[in-house]
Amino acid sequence: MKQYIQIGFVLAFGLMCSCNEAKMAVKQGDYNRATQLSTYKVQYNKKKYKQIDLLEKSFAIANKKDLEDIAFIKNQNIPANVEKIFNLYQGIRSRQEAIKPLLPIYNKIQRRNAVFNFVDVDKELISSKEATMDYLYKKGILLLNKYNRFDAREAYAIFKKVIALNPDYKDVQNLKEQAYNDGQNYVFVKMVNEARVMLPEDFESKVLSITTGDLQNEWTTYDTRRREHITYTHSIIIRLQNIAVSPEKQFQREYIEERDVEEKVLSKDASDRVVKDSLGNDVYKTVTKHVKCKVTEVEQNKGANVSGLVEFYDKETKQILKSVPVESTMLWQNFAAKANGDLRALKEETKRRLGNRPQNFPSDFYILDGASENLKPKVKNIIYQYFLLVQ
Repeated sequence: MKQYIQIGFVLAFGLMCSCNEAKMAVKQGDYNRATQLSTYKVQYNKKKYKQIDLLEKSFAIANKKDLEDIAFIKNQNIPANVEKIFNLYQGIRSRQEAIKPLLPIYNKIQRRNAVFNFVDVDKELISSKEATMDYLYKKGILLLNKYNRFDAREAYAIFKKVIALNPDYKDVQNLKEQAYNDGQNYVFVKMVNEARVMLPEDFESKVLSITTGDLQNEWTTYDTRRREHITYTHSIIIRLQNIAVSPEKQFQREYIEERDVEEKVLSKDASDRVVKDSLGNDVYKTVTKHVKCKVTEVEQNKGANVSGLVEFYDKETKQILKSVPVESTMLWQNFAAKANGDLRALKEETKRRLGNRPQNFPSDFYILDGASENLKPKVKNIIYQYFLLVQ
């Protein structure tokens, strides 16, 4: 029962909101929106007489306005306006078809049925639809024949409109596929090592793996390997200019950590005897004790820095469109420590290092491999940021 009450409340609230929105739409001169909202309201309650009156008036004005707009546009005699005319006719028919199932709608206050003067627009709708498809079809072909990927993309959107109206219209399906293929853009991504430092074998493949999958979009494909019969309009060059591996460093230091700790000790009297409670149990007291611990710590460091540029290059104009600095670092560290004294004085971080031993330093290739992993997301973010340059 509670569930039905909640549903009823939500429905009533929705109807109240649609009523207020319909009145606001009338004030704003959006009679089509007002008609839609009023139709929804009356659909659920035909006793809302004010809403019936609002629907009747907004419907009449919306139809009248659309017919006037159609007449004005037709008088302009501009071929490109056929789609506007079709959309207006379609709006009139949709508006009328939404109301027809609700008829008759009786207005008890005015003691009459609400009046809706329907206009037969079927013939005009069909003819304007044919004119729209013909216009869009021819416009798409003209764009396609410009042999430009941007025009091909526009043609693709136009052919999709035609298909939405009639998927079997002439050879529009084939033209849409052709427009899609002609609108594609292929970008070749490569890495150039200008630092004259030998890198791990998979360094390049790890960095270039950013281009697989998630960087692709509807029109742009990124390739890290050249494909035959593909014309690349742009290149993205990851130009490594400086590669440095720091020397192995090992430091040893000694320091003391100290702190006050609380501990329980037996309570004794003046004769140094243990104090007992009434049940004969030993009595303890809490005392503060200052403790110290000597720490001998070994710190090992080795790192790498890779820096350069990400260049966006237009192969058609042979110009660099953008050059963005990029840098990646990798730091290997190891801490080993041993303690002599009261371990309670140690910080938690120091305790975690106890028992660790100095390790063999990793190879240069290991450090550079880590730098490649850090470089990858940075290159990826740069391509994301400037992807419009290679569209």
